[in-house]
Amino acid sequence: MVLLTKADKFKSGARKQQLMKVRETVATFGGDVHVEVFSSLKGIGVDQVRRQLDAWFAPELERQREIMEGDVDGEDA
Repeated sequence: MVLLTKADKFKSGARKQQLMKVRETVATFGGDVHVEVFSSLKGIGVDQVRRQLDAWFAPELERQREIMEGDVDGEDA
């Protein structure tokens, strides 16, 4: 994941333009790279980053929960 920080320093149009430019550049690298604008001060991009992190880590967290509860194969013991 690539975060373009200090996004609050740019107007919306410039922010979108820079985001698209970086996404196009990163796409040439191949792989699964997510690029988002981000500003913790203004909350810009926070929801997108949170959703992406949830998508990446939720399956592993669920697996760990099942292991801790003794439900390793997804069925109750």
